[in-house]
Amino acid sequence: MDSCPKELEPYNKAHKMKMAEQDNLQYTWWGSYGISALIVAIDRCFSGKKSKAEYIKEPILSKTFENDGLTEEEKQKQRELFVAKLQVMQTNFELSKKGQ
Repeated sequence: MDSCPKELEPYNKAHKMKMAEQDNLQYTWWGSYGISALIVAIDRCFSGKKSKAEYIKEPILSKTFENDGLTEEEKQKQRELFVAKLQVMQTNFELSKKGQ
C-alpha cells in the first residue's frame, strides 16, 4: 500500500474520535452504573435490611431526550442519586487524605 501521511490523516482523526467516544462511554458507565452499584452495596452492608438504596432501574441514555417529561418523583430520585454520588466522592476524598 503506497499512501503518504497526508492521505492517512483522516483515518488517524477518526481513530482519535472513536477513542474519545469510548472514553466518554466508560466515564458514563462508571459515573452512573458503577457508582449506583457501589452506593447500593455500601448501604446494604451498613444498613442491612433497613437499606433504602436501589440500583438504577432504567438505562441512563433512555431518557436523554425526554428530560422535560419527568415526573416530580423521578426528578427527586435523580436529586437523591446525585447527592449520594457526592457523598461517596466526599468519603473517598476523606479516606485518601487520611492515608497520606
